[in-house]
Amino acid sequence: MSPTRALRAYGDAFRGLPRDVWFLCGTMLINRAGAMVMIFQTLYLTESRGLSKVATSWVVTAYAVGSAVGAFLGGVIVDRIGAYRTQLASTVAAGVVLFAFPYAMYDAGPVALAMAFFALSTIADAARPAMMAGIAERCPPERQARAFTLLRLAMSVGLAIAPAAGGYVSGYTWLFLINGAASLAAAAWLVVAVGPDPAPEPDAPEHAATPRARSPWKDGPFLVLIALVILVASAFFQILVALPVYMREIYGLEREVIGHLLAFNSILIIVFEMPFIRWAERRDLLRWFGLGSLLVCIGFGLMPFGHGALYAAFTIIVWTIGEMLCLPLSNTLVAARAPRGSRGAYMGLYAMAFSIAFVVTPLWSFRVYEHISPDAVWYVVAVVGPIVLAGAWALRSRWTATSDAPDGRQPTAGSAG
Repeated sequence: MSPTRALRAYGDAFRGLPRDVWFLCGTMLINRAGAMVMIFQTLYLTESRGLSKVATSWVVTAYAVGSAVGAFLGGVIVDRIGAYRTQLASTVAAGVVLFAFPYAMYDAGPVALAMAFFALSTIADAARPAMMAGIAERCPPERQARAFTLLRLAMSVGLAIAPAAGGYVSGYTWLFLINGAASLAAAAWLVVAVGPDPAPEPDAPEHAATPRARSPWKDGPFLVLIALVILVASAFFQILVALPVYMREIYGLEREVIGHLLAFNSILIIVFEMPFIRWAERRDLLRWFGLGSLLVCIGFGLMPFGHGALYAAFTIIVWTIGEMLCLPLSNTLVAARAPRGSRGAYMGLYAMAFSIAFVVTPLWSFRVYEHISPDAVWYVVAVVGPIVLAGAWALRSRWTATSDAPDGRQPTAGSAG
């Protein structure tokens, strides 16, 4: 394929997405581009506040638990006041808290800091299910896979900007102030560019105007999917936990090289994910979610069998291909499953699954790393892949058979392909 045709194909993958989806993803880009506190949290706690590594780990754990609580509460609130209002309230409140944080916590000890970071992440992460519910509400079901992929792309670009820009910021107080300003700027963009939730279409089916709510906690197939997501997310979050340490201590790579390798993952996502998802969205989503999860775990599981930067890059290619399949497609599966009256609750539980995985991952992986062996971490991750694959494939018939699609949409798990 010529470069011109390749560029045209790449552009075609983005066509057909509603205007509001682009602007909602712009909100994510603005917010994540300023997310400096999350990225430099451990350095702030150890260097600026003088906390020990043990105390820092408890504060970070409190932050992660707050993220899970915020995701759950955000989903509940969405079903009561709507996605737009929930996201706006969360983003504005987070901006205010970030501005006050370095001054209110100036002399605070570890316990107070843990409580403050718990509150901050609870408030800020209530916006996550609201963002996903907003995407689902403003995008036709057949284009939701690409819409969620665009959201991931905006997040990836923003999280590439934040650490690069934050490295040039002088003083930790400024990290909070810039992060708070970015949060308020995202809220302003949400008001000006996106606006309130769309009203139901007048010609929509009668049951769509008064949808029947359904609790995700009573939806057995959905809970199975959430369990599978927690498993694969616990494997994927090794990029933040064991992977950098392993590449430094076992592969002997310098920090700069490790940083470039992790950036390689972002580059692959930016270049290939949207065309990849455009191809996959017309196929059996649960099957490809399972295959993508398997590739994620195989990619990490290859780590003990090689050495050096080139081999590490090869493993990154493998698990990035899996990531580009399993994460956007899991978003789409949840959006297709969620009834209109319970969309926030479904999205909140889905967002909470990643927070749970983020809490659990360091607890088990570092213990395996230190008390068994560094290689054992990757053997455990490799075993997770076939489990998720088998679970996803076993779920396919039950997913289609039990989904009543109360808002008139059909589940996409069994699409032709």
